[in-house]
Amino acid sequence: MTSSTKPKPAISVRVKSIFKNVTPVRLRLYLVGNCLFAIAIAMLAILTVEQHKHALQTVGHDAAPSVVAAHNIKLGVSRMSGTLADEFLSGDPETVRQSEIDFESGRTTVCHNLVEAAKNITYGPAEQTPIEQMQLDFSKFGMQAQHARDLSASQSLEEAWTAYNKAFVTVEKSLTPHAESLCSTNLEILEATYADEKSKSAMLCGAVLGFGIALALTLGAAQVYLFKHFRRRFSIPLVIATLTTVLFVNHVYADVHQSAERLRFAKEDSYDSIFAVVSSHSALYSAKAAESRYLLDRDNSLQYEQAFAKDIDSITKFEPGHNFDYAIAEAHEKLKKDTESLTITGLSGGVADEFGSIEYAGEGEAAMEILMTMKDYVEADRKMRKLEKSGAHDEAVKMCLSYAPGGLKYYFERVDDAMVRALRINRGHFDEQVSDAFKDLAGLVILSEFYALLTVSCIYLGLRSRLAEYSK
Repeated sequence: MTSSTKPKPAISVRVKSIFKNVTPVRLRLYLVGNCLFAIAIAMLAILTVEQHKHALQTVGHDAAPSVVAAHNIKLGVSRMSGTLADEFLSGDPETVRQSEIDFESGRTTVCHNLVEAAKNITYGPAEQTPIEQMQLDFSKFGMQAQHARDLSASQSLEEAWTAYNKAFVTVEKSLTPHAESLCSTNLEILEATYADEKSKSAMLCGAVLGFGIALALTLGAAQVYLFKHFRRRFSIPLVIATLTTVLFVNHVYADVHQSAERLRFAKEDSYDSIFAVVSSHSALYSAKAAESRYLLDRDNSLQYEQAFAKDIDSITKFEPGHNFDYAIAEAHEKLKKDTESLTITGLSGGVADEFGSIEYAGEGEAAMEILMTMKDYVEADRKMRKLEKSGAHDEAVKMCLSYAPGGLKYYFERVDDAMVRALRINRGHFDEQVSDAFKDLAGLVILSEFYALLTVSCIYLGLRSRLAEYSK
């Protein structure tokens, strides 16, 4: 007895049978496709927000404060090293007392910023190693400086000089290089993160917008399909899903865009000015220390004169044919016309960078004050060196240590005050912009999750009822 098996239908026949009743197939496609679109939009929105938060955290809370801390460590160490040289330059009790006050102020600055840097370790050994080494070397420097003082007080001048040189070597060969290493690590990460954020943020925001438009269109297509096949003028759940999508995408796009703009202001307007001024500030203290050592270590005076010139050039450097008078006159004229960023012809260095980043009220005046006080300070330094080279060493020392008008410390303090004022203006705006940028993103992750739940529910309710109606 033979048995026969019923032949299976051809693939084409099976496919046709699937699409024989095309309406439920399309309804299911609208249901699944729109739900997936809504979930994708929510996930993209969350990814966009988290990416932007990461950039804000890196620029605003991790890298930028560490860059500032590194420069302040250099500043504090230079202040301590310079005031130690001042103590050796003059045995006058009043000078020694003031030097001790300045030394302690420098020590406080270094300790505070070492703690700030240590609290902010984010990038592993690249940050931790220089911070640990600076902590060790700073203790070593403090002991060497005190040993030099004690020997000087006991009139063991040759031994005191040896101890002083050891302290100076610790500063030059270890403390300063490690501070620069910490600064460069965070600076590289900050710049790379910011550049990456600008491209990624725009791309992700564009993706959210694109997916949102696509979902709104497919929801509209579903409405048209229901109208044609079910004579339903509107599906209220689908209308809610469409309106929710439009409002949500617009809200996310606007908030992330505004937060990105605040980050741009914080980086390009505030931070760039902060970096220009804080690097100039630390260079100013380094120059002052080199100035004192120029008079103290007369056998190596040329070395310290060159070090001073290098630090000053990093603050204000002029091309041939340009000088402070030309720069001040040009800056005055340009500031009268416009308070925005401006370029001073023939000027480079930190002060030029600050003029190029002017954005806020009072910032132009602060930059002008830095430029004008730098002129006075540099001119006073030239007079001091002229005295020294003419053989009037005592007069040169007196001028170097004097806080009276005409003394170098008098002009130094004025530059110092002007730089602190410019830093205060920009740091306040930087912190404000970063804080507001985080506020713009607040609640967007939760809102994205709620949007996905609400929209998927509305799509399901709007199309599932039509599927059930069709099956009946």
